[in-house]
Amino acid sequence: MTKELVEKAFKELYPEKQFNYHAVLRYSGKFRGFNGNIRFGFGKIEIRMSREFKKVSDEIKIGMIQSLLVKILQPKTMQKIMTTNMDLYEKFLKNVHIALPKEVESAELLEMFNNLNEQYFDGLLEQPSLRWGSYSKAKLGSYDYGRDTIVMSRFLEHAPPAYVAFVLYHEMLHKKHKYMHTNKRSLYHSRAFKADEAKFPNAGEIDKEIPKWLRWKHMPLGSKKTTTLHSWLDRFL
Repeated sequence: MTKELVEKAFKELYPEKQFNYHAVLRYSGKFRGFNGNIRFGFGKIEIRMSREFKKVSDEIKIGMIQSLLVKILQPKTMQKIMTTNMDLYEKFLKNVHIALPKEVESAELLEMFNNLNEQYFDGLLEQPSLRWGSYSKAKLGSYDYGRDTIVMSRFLEHAPPAYVAFVLYHEMLHKKHKYMHTNKRSLYHSRAFKADEAKFPNAGEIDKEIPKWLRWKHMPLGSKKTTTLHSWLDRFL
């Protein structure tokens, strides 16, 4: 049935085209949350998705497959395609966190989250899972929509509190605003997002200070080597 899902997803997207591909769909434990990827070429379409998808309906799986197909097959000149299944998949991603158990790795992160929540969100932002990630200078923070998890670079464990709070606040805004679709791309940093981000005290100055501070931070022994400072937050999702 898994191969048939790929063909069905394709035909719903492009009913005027022939499906002349060898289709493969595999479940993998390498993905966090409800994520996946696509490989396309030489007459073959290979879809890999998280094992978490085994628990959801075929309609949601088809929406996820279609979202991947559009990224590969849709020319830039075409308008954004949105099928019923793709819309269902997006709504699923935005709401799946409600049923997920929350894990907190750090009491300090939880305390900072609660303080920011009271100050900027009237205490109404539902608590996500909070954890420290790897020693990364390329991405200091990220929010996983599917797993409702904020991950912070371990470089920030001993950073000035204002830096940690700013990055955490940025990721909390991703949870609040989620994302929206415009023609040809997904928009993660909307005008409303940026307006809220600007409410953080000295946001512009801190935004410039953090990369300068990171340049003087050395990689701890035993940790993986990181890349450049490009995209030090998640600004280029």
